[in-house]
Amino acid sequence: MTSRSALRSPQTWRAATPTVAVGIALTVSILVTGVGWSESPPQVAREPPEITPAGAASAVPPHTKIGKHTVEEWRTIIDDYWGAGAETSEKVRIFDAAWDNLDQEYGAYMNLDVDMRALRRRFRQEIRDGVSKGRFAAIMNHLSLAMNDAHTAIMQRSVNWETRIQNGTPLFVVGAWSDNWPFGAALTPMPDGSLLVYRVRPNHVLGLEPGDLVIGYDGVPWKDLYQQLLAAELPIRLQWVWGSTDLSMEHAMLISASMNWHLFDTIDIQKYGSEEITSLPTDLLLGQSGTIWGNSNTYYDKPIAVLTGPGAVSNGDWESLRMGFHPMVRTFGKPSNGAFTSSDEPNLGEDWWFTKATGSGYLVDGHQYLAHTGVQVDEEVWLTRDDVAQGRDTVVEAAIEWIRSRSPRHATGRRRP
Repeated sequence: MTSRSALRSPQTWRAATPTVAVGIALTVSILVTGVGWSESPPQVAREPPEITPAGAASAVPPHTKIGKHTVEEWRTIIDDYWGAGAETSEKVRIFDAAWDNLDQEYGAYMNLDVDMRALRRRFRQEIRDGVSKGRFAAIMNHLSLAMNDAHTAIMQRSVNWETRIQNGTPLFVVGAWSDNWPFGAALTPMPDGSLLVYRVRPNHVLGLEPGDLVIGYDGVPWKDLYQQLLAAELPIRLQWVWGSTDLSMEHAMLISASMNWHLFDTIDIQKYGSEEITSLPTDLLLGQSGTIWGNSNTYYDKPIAVLTGPGAVSNGDWESLRMGFHPMVRTFGKPSNGAFTSSDEPNLGEDWWFTKATGSGYLVDGHQYLAHTGVQVDEEVWLTRDDVAQGRDTVVEAAIEWIRSRSPRHATGRRRP
């Protein structure tokens, strides 16, 4: 989790004054907060797809096929994969402890629409009726996902993190801002929901190159598949963080396409310069290796261009906001994650990891609560397919062009003395 200590105490975190921003910015030209050129987007559609709330699995017909199996088959596989787990009374105790902690101490209900009592009624009754270890982990995952907060997550280590992912493992991996080695390429969303390959290891087993598009799996667009996976409520492996606003949550879910090929038989790819969509067996990725990171940090001189996006989480949100107070700053990319919250880690037992937002930061001017709101950018710009295919970074180039336009040489035709 990013710089939790930087958020200070619950309910009292105050935005930095312009004076502080100046002190930070004097030695910086281009600051990439939380995510670099690799995580800044092109005008992504302003109307994000509706995020399926936890507890909506009953709306998915059991015969619906998602990847290798139907929803009913996935449930059976989940039950068999991890077995019965703890006694029902222990599961109820853990659930009650987590729900009570969220209900009484979660500090960022502002700007959030969630029905905690409905979640409790539905999930608690299911647990009391008897659930497997894998299903119980999924319930806890989706309870925390409903808070729509990068600082709030509940994971069972032995299910969500320690399980080795192989072909067909019933885990839905969310978030791909860290090491993408199982796929060997980094993806970013396009306005239509397809995923642009912008960085790739040499000699990729699928022949991927910058500028290619990953459309989806098994003939279904990923933008639809991830919604189905959410509704089916598979256990979740959190790959760093998810989002804190609808836009950053959508971004986290879309880039997760690279980490979930184990759930499907074929991957659908559109090569750069071609209208044809080719389907390749996901089994080819079993031998994929090579570290590909989805974020980077770059620092230059002034004037100050701040590059940000949904991968700018927690302190990345704060620094994006803080830098915006400086009169020489212009921001580029896409709104930040929106994780303007402090957090703690309640104890549910040694097999559980529970992080919970305890308070929302706010602006002193007007006391505006910032939880679940992202820092808006001055110039919304993202990677384009043509630029990526030519090895160019659309966001960085927009920032550099702005910096050049502000330089004395550009303005007067003479070099600065």
